[in-house]
Amino acid sequence: MSKIAFSDQFKPSFGFPYPPLPTMEEMKLWDIDRIKKYKEARDQVVLNAERNPIGFGFTLPMWQEVMNNWDKYTTHVILGGNRSGKSTFAARLATWAACTIPQAEVRGYQVNKVKSVDEMQRYIWESIPHATKNLQSKKGQNHSIQFSQKNGFTDDICIFPPLPGYQRGGYIRFSNYAQYSDDPNTAEGFKTHLTWLDEECPPALFDTLLYRSIDFHGRILLTFTTIQGYTPLVQKILGKTKTIKSAYHLCSVGKYRLSKKV
Repeated sequence: MSKIAFSDQFKPSFGFPYPPLPTMEEMKLWDIDRIKKYKEARDQVVLNAERNPIGFGFTLPMWQEVMNNWDKYTTHVILGGNRSGKSTFAARLATWAACTIPQAEVRGYQVNKVKSVDEMQRYIWESIPHATKNLQSKKGQNHSIQFSQKNGFTDDICIFPPLPGYQRGGYIRFSNYAQYSDDPNTAEGFKTHLTWLDEECPPALFDTLLYRSIDFHGRILLTFTTIQGYTPLVQKILGKTKTIKSAYHLCSVGKYRLSKKV
């Protein structure tokens, strides 16, 4: 029997800060050969990031905050503005977990089936390294990486090849809040190393999924924009926290804040 792996035995540390551009004053001092070499080097960095978003993709400062706190906290919440990179980071984190933690069990929740396919599953597909996407066999006894733009991953699951010494591959299974509303029992029984909740989820589902993370010392990642304001879920999460750090993010909508329970 394979040894059980726990989420807090591993720590995400992937990607690189976006390389700053040289100033015009600096570039005016360069000769043509240096400019050509710089462009070639930068193009190679961009190509590496496209081929392997997890290994060589660019990261934002807030992403590193979450990764640094992975082993300290069970629940990680990113409440940012639209297009601030929340889902991109969450997809890479979920893909990292499924590929790195032996026999990882990862769950992804979206509002409904359509948004799961169009958004969450697409982000996951874009996060997978090209070498894994282009495996000679897309499907085997213990792996399945079959994706289409129309339907997302076959049977709403992406299973990566098993790590050496293990029989089962780590997987990401996709569900949605509409399924839970129709039948709350869909969120019962399973265990997870990581659950990614994209968009605001029902508070009762959030409570249930906390119990699903106990067995593997799992983590919950919640990403959404607080369009509805101070909702019951926001109150549940932030009601007993204090801000320990705040900073302006790249969007013009305001600040991000780093909080902890009190």
